[in-house]
Amino acid sequence: MDFQEFFNKNLDQKILKNLYWEFIPDKNKIKLYFPHYYYKEYFIINFLKKIKRKLKNQYNIELFVSNKKIDKTSIKSEFTFNNNYDINTFFYTQENELTINTILKIVNNEIIDYNPVIIYGLNNSGKTHLLMSIGNLYLKNRPDNKILYFDLNNLNHINLKNYFFGSYYDILLLDNIHNIKHSTKLQLSLLNIINKYILEDKIIYFTTSKKIVDIKNLNSNLISVLNGGLILRLKLPNLYTKTKYTEFFCKKYNLDLSHSDIFEIAIKNKTIADIKTYLYRLLASSNLKKENIPLILKKKTNQNSFPKISTKRIIEIVAKHYGVTPKQIISKSQKKNIALARHVAIYLCKDLLELSSVKLAKIFKRDHSTIVYSLKKINNLKELDYNFNIMLKDVSKKCTDLLD
Repeated sequence: MDFQEFFNKNLDQKILKNLYWEFIPDKNKIKLYFPHYYYKEYFIINFLKKIKRKLKNQYNIELFVSNKKIDKTSIKSEFTFNNNYDINTFFYTQENELTINTILKIVNNEIIDYNPVIIYGLNNSGKTHLLMSIGNLYLKNRPDNKILYFDLNNLNHINLKNYFFGSYYDILLLDNIHNIKHSTKLQLSLLNIINKYILEDKIIYFTTSKKIVDIKNLNSNLISVLNGGLILRLKLPNLYTKTKYTEFFCKKYNLDLSHSDIFEIAIKNKTIADIKTYLYRLLASSNLKKENIPLILKKKTNQNSFPKISTKRIIEIVAKHYGVTPKQIISKSQKKNIALARHVAIYLCKDLLELSSVKLAKIFKRDHSTIVYSLKKINNLKELDYNFNIMLKDVSKKCTDLLD
C-alpha cells in the first residue's frame, strides 16, 4: 500500500503538515509521530477509528509525541554476516563458474564500471543464496560496510522513504526485480535512487527470474538502466554436477549411500538447494527413527512415498490447514473459511503447477472471472498481511515436501 497517498486522502492539512510516520514491514506496524499532544489528541478524536477501519485493522498503529523527527541515518543495516550463505558452495555448480568468478572480481575491485549487476536465473537456481553470499563477502572484506538486503516484492513508498533515501548504505542487494509493483510513481522513485547510488559509485545488485525485457509493465527508463548494467546468468546444474554434489555431501556427513542411490537422488532433485534439503531431511529422519539412510530410502521407494505435486494433493493440504474438506473447497459454499481455503487452493495450484485460468476453472468448477478474482484476492492479502504471507509459504512448502 502507498501510505503517502493513503494519508493524503484521509487526513486534513493540519495533521499532514505536523505528522511524521514510519512503516516497520517485518512487524506490520505503523508508527505516527506528532510534535505536540494537541495534534495527537486531534488525530485520535477525528481520524483514528476511520484510519483503522479503512486499513481493515491489518496494521498495528502506534502514536507518539515527539518534536524530533527520526534521523534517516539512524536506520541500521538489516544485513548481518551469516555462515549459511557461502559463495564457495556455488563452485559445485560448474555451469556457473564464470558468473561466480566475475562476482569475486567485482567484490575485490578487480572489475569496475559495471553497475548495477543483474543476476538472472530461473526459479530455484540459487539467486537469493548468491545475493546473500555477496553480502557476506563484502562484510568479510570490509566489516564497516553498511549493506541493505531488500526483497522488491515488498517495496512501496514507505519502504523507499525509510530505507533507501539518503544513500546511507554502501551496497544494495535488491531481490526479485521481476516482482516490483506496477506503479509508475514507485518505479520512478526507485529509478532516481538507483541513479543516485550509481553516481556515488555505490554498487547495486539485482536478481530476477525473468529477462529484463520480459518483465511486464516495467518503466522504460528503468529497463534502460538495468540493461546498461552487467547481466550475469545463473544456470541450473546438469546431472553430472548434481551427482558430484550429492557425493560431496555424503562424504562430508559420512552417509554410506550406493552409487545408484546417489544417482537417483541427483535425478529426482532439480537444484543443488533441493538436493541439500532432501539430504538434510533424510539425516533428520535417520536420527529420529534410528535407522540408516539406505534402509529409509529402500522403504520409501517400496512404499512409493514420494508424492508428486498435484491439484488433489494441494487441495487436500489446504483443506486440512483450514479444517474443511476437499469437497467443501470444490463446492459452491460461500462460508468465509471455506471461501478463503478455496482462494488459497486456487492460488497455489496456479503458483506451483503453473496451470492456466481455464484449467483452474475446470478443476474448481468455477467460471474464469471467479478464478481471476481468487488470484487477485490472495495477491492483495499477500501485500497487506505479513502473517498471511508466512502462512502461505508454510502451506506451499507442505505441498512441495517430498517426505511427509
